[in-house]
Amino acid sequence: MRITSSSGYKEIDHIADVALQVWAPNLPELFIQAAKGLFVLMRCDSVPEKLPIREFSLRENGLENLLVRFLNELLHFAEDKRVAYHPIEMRLNKSSLYSRLEGRKILNVRREIKATTYHQLKIEHSRLGYQVVITFDV
Repeated sequence: MRITSSSGYKEIDHIADVALQVWAPNLPELFIQAAKGLFVLMRCDSVPEKLPIREFSLRENGLENLLVRFLNELLHFAEDKRVAYHPIEMRLNKSSLYSRLEGRKILNVRREIKATTYHQLKIEHSRLGYQVVITFDV
């Protein structure tokens, strides 16, 4: 795939589930782009008014575990609280994540995503930055 910007995401073909290719110059931006892409895949409609900022922390062993848990937590908030949270600040290392999240109430979800999977999940680093392909169970 030819990347035309320093960060972003793109839905890619997958046989049974949905998948997202994500790229960014650094790890915090990779996680932010993954969160944005998740809600685009879900085809969420939300109200324009922002909810109060929410702070969020996680601890896991390894970046892939952090990414899966982070996205699954966002899915949980979307399903349980009907809120789409988007990171506005992100700090992380190989075992912990801290994010400040901006939320909007969800009006409608046109594609249900059940979970983020570990299927062939590997965060890769090159001179251009970071990239990952994330598969979601639908």
